Amino acid sequence: MGQLELLKLLSFLCLIRFSASEIFFEERFDDGWQGRWVRSDWKRSEGKAGSFKHTAGRWSGDPDDKGIQTTTDAKHFAISAKIPEFSNKNRTLVLQYSIRLEQDIECGGGYIKLLSGYVNQKKFGGDTPYSVMFGPDICGTQKKALHVILSYQGQNYPIKKELECETDKLTHFYTFILRPDASYSILVDGRERDSGSMYTDWDILPPRKIKVVNAKKVLFLV
Repeated sequence: MGQLELLKLLSFLCLIRFSASEIFFEERFDDGWQGRWVRSDWKRSEGKAGSFKHTAGRWSGDPDDKGIQTTTDAKHFAISAKIPEFSNKNRTLVLQYSIRLEQDIECGGGYIKLLSGYVNQKKFGGDTPYSVMFGPDICGTQKKALHVILSYQGQNYPIKKELECETDKLTHFYTFILRPDASYSILVDGRERDSGSMYTDWDILPPRKIKVVNAKKVLFLV
């Protein structure tokens, strides 16, 4: 399941599994996009749910190259599309999308989530469990985070590095690559922003312990 909690204009979304490069999901938001996406009713009863607009945005070289855009400030936005069941076991997984922030942001997120299992698409929201959360989150001048959060056994683990997102009004392409050896890469506009290993950059696994055998009592070093 693909979920968006986005800020302004999202124009391209793609989920790829490498090793023969199989594309699981690709969305270019053409005229049939509404048949593939479900708007959530999250926050609607409180009057806090915003709406989406299908548009090429304020600045576009091609009026037919459209995305979905949030239309009101200080609202909550959530929309999702089903993805065919897949496994990335022993294969490289690539999650990527493009987004443009057409105005200065006081507080808001433009991230996407990869959900797993059954989800009531009309009811999901900020507390709905997910497998991966990836993308920018901005609040004031202090927080300009590029989130990379992985979920394991019901617990969410943010990356331990401080990564910054783009804050200008241009279109940017965000890519997260996760490989079978647990290495990863984060790209912005096709250029590597960061890389490393799941074993060291998330606290998913407990600290390793080294057994000291030449001692009267067994001692474990963390």
